[in-house]
Amino acid sequence: MSDSRTNLPLIGSRFVFQDHRGTICYTGPVDGTTGVWLGVEWDDTGRGKHSGERGGKSYFTSRTPGSCSFIRPTSTIQYGMPFLDALVGKYVEQVRGGEMNEFVTLGSSQGAIQVEAVNMDKVRSKFAQLGKLREISLDGEHVAECGPSPDNIRSTCCSARGLDLSRTLLSSWGEISLLCVQMVQLERLFLNQNRFYSFTLTLTENVPPFVNLKELRLNATLMTWSETQDVVCWMPRLKILEVGHNRIHSVPPSCSRSARPQPNLEVLNLDNNAIEDLPATVGALETFYPSLRRLVLGTNVISAIEPPKVFTEERPLRNLTHLVVSSNTLGRWDDINALAAHFPRLESLNIMGNPIGDRKSDPEPYARQIMIAILPSLLRLDSTDISLQERKDSEILYLSFVTRGVDLSPSAAHVQRLSTGEHLPGAYNSTSQKPSEGKLVNQLIAIELIHRSSNDLMSEDKHINQSIRVLPTMTLRVFRKKVKKVIGVSPKSDLNLFVVMPDQILAPLEEDTQDLAWWGIEDGSRIVFVSE
Repeated sequence: MSDSRTNLPLIGSRFVFQDHRGTICYTGPVDGTTGVWLGVEWDDTGRGKHSGERGGKSYFTSRTPGSCSFIRPTSTIQYGMPFLDALVGKYVEQVRGGEMNEFVTLGSSQGAIQVEAVNMDKVRSKFAQLGKLREISLDGEHVAECGPSPDNIRSTCCSARGLDLSRTLLSSWGEISLLCVQMVQLERLFLNQNRFYSFTLTLTENVPPFVNLKELRLNATLMTWSETQDVVCWMPRLKILEVGHNRIHSVPPSCSRSARPQPNLEVLNLDNNAIEDLPATVGALETFYPSLRRLVLGTNVISAIEPPKVFTEERPLRNLTHLVVSSNTLGRWDDINALAAHFPRLESLNIMGNPIGDRKSDPEPYARQIMIAILPSLLRLDSTDISLQERKDSEILYLSFVTRGVDLSPSAAHVQRLSTGEHLPGAYNSTSQKPSEGKLVNQLIAIELIHRSSNDLMSEDKHINQSIRVLPTMTLRVFRKKVKKVIGVSPKSDLNLFVVMPDQILAPLEEDTQDLAWWGIEDGSRIVFVSE
């Protein structure tokens, strides 16, 4: 993107120069020199020479100190391309024609072995069917803008569920919103290692751009928590959010005027940041994400966990069952007792890489057993399941340390509970076990079958509608056979299937080797069948 009056890049534009990415932060003269300069901030901070100043004068500011330099405008600087140009450039290879077979070189042979490739044009033609792409990856491509004809994206990427635009040249959320509003089925958006200059969304005819988005990854973008909330507030169905490697120091309870609760978010990844206070973070997250079930805080700077000031049943993030605090600096048993108080329903904990358990004196060598005894609802510790026998043995060992006067800072109520063999609701006991989430019956999805005439696909026959339950891993070929059996037609008859999209468009189901999940079919999906 450039200024048509000066032919210089706009402030905030992204670029590639000598295989290194950066952001334009200044265009103009520099004192003591002649001509025009570009003040840039490099993604690779090692290329920087200053922080936007020269000769004691500041020309611009940077996110990262010492990551900037001045360069001359040159034709070798690349400012990127429209989305569809990058898409075609990666996925579409021109059909060469002719009957001659081609030869390809095996990469593992270092150019020594060539093999004959038959029907390569057929392979090229299949990959060129962009409308059938479910997952689009343009990671590392030079995508810089939506392009002059956004409507063409809707027709070209009509089946896309996942879009990876990591390490591109996009700098504006306005461009990203223009892209996503054309992809009505988009559920996953990856924007890792980008740098954003503008956080203003572009709304087209008041159509929300991220209405179906369920997963968003913003790792290593250096976005602040406030900037993240300004964007996430437009994603009402978001379930998974990743914002690792962003130098986030804290999560304020109120940091953005546009922030609003996200009742559907279940997973938040904040790993590799600079968060110190776990209880304050949890309290603030309750405001934004009351349904959070999994919280990742690995590789932060949490050195201690204070217990709750008030013990009530209505604790913040009371639905949290999975916590990751690995590779912090936790070293006290008080911290583990505080975890038990903050998260009474915790089922899975990752805590490896902390100082606790490193010392050789008792009870440090038995850190796993002590943690199991302190956290009565825990079912999995450091990615290893806790058996019923291991829990019993751990509680006996824990009580033996307490009776010997080893300082584990136990509460009297917890010791009493273990001494009498009691367990908290949801933990192991002799009469009930936690229901297995892996049972096939729990994975079945319900699909509504709708019969329509081949002469008029838009006219629905409500008298023949049925509902069936199947596994999302079932292939379309097997599903087609099951539908024939359910509706009572001959196994040899032709049966055309269409999935009803959110915008009521019928998309044909053709690739019989793919499973239903690959097609984006989930619980509650509607399938139209047309029998000949």
